Amino acid sequence: MPPTAPARVPSPIAMPDDDFGAALIAQAAALSAYARRLTGGGADADDLLQDTMLRCWAARASFAAGTSLAAWARTIMKNSCLLYTSPSPRDQRGS
Repeated sequence: MPPTAPARVPSPIAMPDDDFGAALIAQAAALSAYARRLTGGGADADDLLQDTMLRCWAARASFAAGTSLAAWARTIMKNSCLLYTSPSPRDQRGS
């Protein structure tokens, strides 16, 4: 039997920067509420929102138009929050 070629993962369909930016800004209020739930509010929520917006913008080429921007951005926010709240190896050392 001849070997089969591996399945190709389709590359994301790019969204124009202006459209992506407008769609991301439209999600800002919902992302802010999610950040407050994750952090308990205050400056940490504001920092998390800002970090998420920057990460989303930097990774916009990997976003596939036609998929849920809200879910994609919330995943980025959740991962950022976990990254900053997980203890570092330095914190796990004994006294």
